[in-house]
Amino acid sequence: MEELIPQRGNYKKLISYQKTDVIYCLTYYFVEHYIRYNDRTKDQMLQAARSGKQNIIEGCAASVTSARTELQTILLFLHLQFQHHRNVPETKPRQRLSHLRDAPHL
Repeated sequence: MEELIPQRGNYKKLISYQKTDVIYCLTYYFVEHYIRYNDRTKDQMLQAARSGKQNIIEGCAASVTSARTELQTILLFLHLQFQHHRNVPETKPRQRLSHLRDAPHL
């Protein structure tokens, strides 16, 4: 069964991640062969290449989190609409949120 919200870890399949991996490898090769070992430029270039990969990984994780938050917001809205149309007394905001927090992760 396909998941409603995909799990993290699919970043390796992204073309952007694959390209940053190649960029990192090329950068590493370049600085090892053409930049002096004690030059600060070498560290900066490697850190920039590493940072590109890390940003994609973090962005991928954030997109899963925001999808979950969006789904929880929609469920809360539908719950409030249900209460309104059925003349069910409104629950306190803390009670509503605790039910959402305790709901199983999708």
